[in-house]
Amino acid sequence: CVCVCVMKGKKSLKEALTRAETTTDCLVEITRLLVNNKDSVPVPTCPHGPLLLFEEYSRKSSNNTSSSSSASSSSTLFFSCSVCRDGRCVFRLPVDDIKSYVESPPSHVTKDDPILQFKAFKERHKYTKLKKAASRCFCRSCSMLFHGVGEKQLHEGHDVMEKVSKKAMLRPASTLLRPIGQRKQQAQFIFSRDNVVHIVRLLQDRRCKRVICLGCPSIHEEIIQSARSTSTEPEHETTGARNGRAMESFLFDIDGRYAQFYPHTFVHFNMVNGVPLSGCCGEKDIISSADCIVVDPPFGIPLTALQATISHFTSFMTPTTSTPTILLLFPYFNQRVVTRHFPRLHMTNYTVGYTNHSGYKDTSSGKAQRIASPVRLYTNLQEKALQLPKHRYRFCERCSRYSFRGTTHCDKCGCCPSINGEEYCHCDECGKCVKPKREHCKVCGRCVLMKEHCHDDMDGHEEFNPKRSKQMHSNMKHHGGTMTGKCLMCGEDDHILTTCSQRQTHIQTTYEHILQLLQPRQQPQQQQQ
Repeated sequence: CVCVCVMKGKKSLKEALTRAETTTDCLVEITRLLVNNKDSVPVPTCPHGPLLLFEEYSRKSSNNTSSSSSASSSSTLFFSCSVCRDGRCVFRLPVDDIKSYVESPPSHVTKDDPILQFKAFKERHKYTKLKKAASRCFCRSCSMLFHGVGEKQLHEGHDVMEKVSKKAMLRPASTLLRPIGQRKQQAQFIFSRDNVVHIVRLLQDRRCKRVICLGCPSIHEEIIQSARSTSTEPEHETTGARNGRAMESFLFDIDGRYAQFYPHTFVHFNMVNGVPLSGCCGEKDIISSADCIVVDPPFGIPLTALQATISHFTSFMTPTTSTPTILLLFPYFNQRVVTRHFPRLHMTNYTVGYTNHSGYKDTSSGKAQRIASPVRLYTNLQEKALQLPKHRYRFCERCSRYSFRGTTHCDKCGCCPSINGEEYCHCDECGKCVKPKREHCKVCGRCVLMKEHCHDDMDGHEEFNPKRSKQMHSNMKHHGGTMTGKCLMCGEDDHILTTCSQRQTHIQTTYEHILQLLQPRQQPQQQQQ
């Protein structure tokens, strides 16, 4: 947070540290309670569904001491859109204003309304049934199928693809649709071909019957295509199942463009607030028969919200043989946070790359693993069941897990420490393996890159070098001790905010407070009676 604030905004270090002392907690549980309330309590919404409740904590401490006893924290409750992070939808709605917002909600009917777009796309499914491919066209500028005779003049000057075949319509994410590039709203990245094939093969080996693809259109289309390739029946859109042998697949995604290709297997869904859009019905029936869920969430999603969505799905799954299989794709540098919210999942070394992301490319061609994508597979399956490619991974019998080829097992640590493909070195003073080119600093008591390391105090430095971000946390104690992991809710130092024992009580109290705000006010005559 400090690095981004200084590097992008060119602000002083003191201003960056002040911003870093603010923490936002997503109280998604309250949104769930409001949605499921039996008394039909009005919920503040936007075009992307119910708003999420956030609580922003800010802590101020005395300049004369660095102890946590002098620090006091204050919090602010507000609702915000679950999708847009740049203020284009609903930027900030204070809790005290929820009554007026619900009574006179602003008009959401715009040309960018996702529900209206979904309905328009769903009507375009009729063009997939045209017998002649010459009559079927696709406009990449509008992301719509249309009839080449009657509507071609409406797309003059656009990027139009003519003679769209049925084979191309089976893979819209790979051949027709342009990925959405809105970084702060709906950024889309497509899995590499090798990752798609391996994940689908893993699901087939697990003999999964119905798969929920939560934000994974490339996995969904591969499952349906693989089922069609082994069947002699006519090609038309189904769930992908044939004669009870192949897998079924359902795509839950917020991108309504897929409705024109998968009208029966697509659910317009917002995974952040966990609510289906466009009045979708039969969601619980689809989930109840599923035995696997593959999740590719936006990496900026509040993990408390993602945890609530996945828990909602797994609570309806009733597999007959074993627990539901969960495959979650997330960066390895978020391992501690992910495993804290999903204790049943463990991180594997299986790297996942994207075709349209410059930094998250796949390196299956044999290049150095250190430049591979940082996205990893989190799952509740055992490592042996993954059957990772042998040319990139090896199975360590002592660790009982897959590791990168070219890396070795550390006897002192008792594990294969490398998580990025580089050969780690063991530091006896740190008591653990560290990345190569690191040297132990006796002043800081840890291994650092000595060329980019200094021992100067951060006080007095107006500008901050982002390359020295490793030194930031060790010097943070000079600024009031507010970044040492203390809980902003109760002030204790043995846990953090999201794991505080008082959090559930605070959520219930906040929920009751919001219900009081939403209750209709009694008239003076009624009060006298």
